[in-house]
Amino acid sequence: AIPSNVENVLGMCLKEAVTNVVKHSEATVCHIVFKQEDDKVSIFVRDNGIGMKARKSAGTGLKGMQERLEFVNGSLETDEDNG
Repeated sequence: AIPSNVENVLGMCLKEAVTNVVKHSEATVCHIVFKQEDDKVSIFVRDNGIGMKARKSAGTGLKGMQERLEFVNGSLETDEDNG
């Protein structure tokens, strides 16, 4: 039972994350995992691409995801480990 506004934000963030993988990562594999615990929902997106540090310029996608998630008391974490 996820509130509709949270569900909407999660959907938009997932769409942005997958778009980033397709457009920028040069990945051949992408894994998406949803995890729900009590009052917390997490989405993990992992690929085998070139990583964010390899990009010459940062776009607005990650910043937009962070702002959307903060609106529903969420957060965004990024990590680079082989993709």
